[in-house]
Amino acid sequence: MELDCHSLWYLDIEIDYINNEIITFGRGIYKANLCGISPLQGDITINGNEVWNGLKRIPGNITVKSGGKLTIFGTVKMNDNKGISC
Repeated sequence: MELDCHSLWYLDIEIDYINNEIITFGRGIYKANLCGISPLQGDITINGNEVWNGLKRIPGNITVKSGGKLTIFGTVKMNDNKGISC
């Protein structure tokens, strides 16, 4: 079965950053994985030196412990009410 998605009207698009999926609502509901972006789960603790490049989607909090260092080259997207602390 072949589906010509270009001829469909999409009424709404939702991006689920936690499950790394895009969901469309038009003539039915379609769901697909977002390509090339690895989802991370829960809170993250940085103990050593880490360098992040590109786009990161973080659903939880980030804690940088004493002696740790986080260097970010790119964009970090976090859920509401989440943040980075030392």
